[in-house]
Amino acid sequence: MALGGDGATRFTRELPAGLALRHLAALTDGAVVASGVLSGEASFAAVLAGAPGQQRQVVLAVEPDGSPRALVEVGDAEPGAPAVQVAPLPHGRVLLFGFAGCDRLRGLSPQLEPVWARKLDDACAATALAAALTPGGAVVVVGAFRGRADFGAGQVATAVDQDGFVLGLLP
Repeated sequence: MALGGDGATRFTRELPAGLALRHLAALTDGAVVASGVLSGEASFAAVLAGAPGQQRQVVLAVEPDGSPRALVEVGDAEPGAPAVQVAPLPHGRVLLFGFAGCDRLRGLSPQLEPVWARKLDDACAATALAAALTPGGAVVVVGAFRGRADFGAGQVATAVDQDGFVLGLLP
């Protein structure tokens, strides 16, 4: 359900059965994007995703008027795996973060097509926990790392146990 500034309902949209929403973001083009875990098979925006008996991490987008925009699978939903999260980028694009593995940040087009992927650090020791878009279009990522992390330009940080970081990315 989307509400207007006056609290009135703008639209309601039924989501695919078996979708457990985890994160939600309003995009700069007025659309809404959400990530979650899809149990089984579902159809949304004329796309079939998932498979019977499987759990998949998915991202879906809804147009500003409530009509479906896109649904994409972004990986397996393994028990104990981090939940993929979403944040807005300029021009209706989407930032995905919270992946296991090295490519912890991924940029998607407004239609949820992959555009880029980036490591947070060269040692793959860092995990993004939250991200936000600044008014100037930069992305700020906060997270945690263990061991040694190189966030670029040879600036190596060492955590005794676990430490936090703040990383700014230009648009």
